[in-house]
Amino acid sequence: MPNSKPFPTNRARRPRHSDNPGETETERPEPQPGTVTAIQSQVRDPDRVSVFIDGTFAIGIARDVADACGLHKDQMLDEALLANLMARNFVHKATTTALNLLSYRPRSEGEIRRKLQQGKYPDSTIEQVLARLRDWHYVDDADFAQRWIENRSAHRLRASRLLAKEL
Repeated sequence: MPNSKPFPTNRARRPRHSDNPGETETERPEPQPGTVTAIQSQVRDPDRVSVFIDGTFAIGIARDVADACGLHKDQMLDEALLANLMARNFVHKATTTALNLLSYRPRSEGEIRRKLQQGKYPDSTIEQVLARLRDWHYVDDADFAQRWIENRSAHRLRASRLLAKEL
């Protein structure tokens, strides 16, 4: 008789790691200052690199962040450089999240702010991301409201008061 269950039910889950505070299932030790001994592309995501300090894995960061910081083998990383690297990676991750949200449809700043807050990003990071999106003209609340009203007016006949309330 064939197995009626399509997937094994006793499969153990690997602990999940995250760069977002409060979202880890297992605690990852803070990377310690030292000398960069290797920078390797990650297998599952070639846009990210693994940074090894003194022969042990320290952090995984976006390749763009590593390039922007000029990270290279045999570079000495002190606490300040390490903190800067991690902060820039966190902003990069939040920006990628926001761009992913915008890829589905236009959004207001408030929507993006709420989604990033749900992702446990700090307010300073959210402000940096929103400033970047404004500079790139990806977020414009006045334009968003105008397009939203035009779309709603064309597809759903409603009074102007109701449209203003929905906005």
